[in-house]
Amino acid sequence: NFAKFREDKMSIYQERCKEIEEVQALHEQVAVDNDSLKANLNSLREQREQDAPQIERLEEETVKLSQQVAELNKKHASIRGEIRAKKAAVKDVADKISTSKFELLNLKEENQELKGQIAKSPERQKKALIDMTTSINVKKDEMK
Repeated sequence: NFAKFREDKMSIYQERCKEIEEVQALHEQVAVDNDSLKANLNSLREQREQDAPQIERLEEETVKLSQQVAELNKKHASIRGEIRAKKAAVKDVADKISTSKFELLNLKEENQELKGQIAKSPERQKKALIDMTTSINVKKDEMK
């Protein structure tokens, strides 16, 4: 009976021993991996401590640059307003120029009309008037 019991339990014992060996091997591998990860973590921590001053300096620079960007955005908005106002002023001036050109053209036309009405030579006109008066008087005399 004992031999049979021993034989039945021996196969289970050998399976358990094999499982234990596998678990121990896995444990050793995990321990090696853990040590490697701890070393890597320590290296990263040291690197972070070494980089801390540079990170702080860059964060301060980032804050300053953010402030500059905000100021520049305000200036940009202000300049955009000025540009809109100047564009409106330029449009007004352009409209006034257009109106003035139209008025100038009308005045030139009126000037040409008035020039046509002005006597070119008053002396010549007087002489022509005297000649016409004389000619009318001569014809009147001839008709009498």
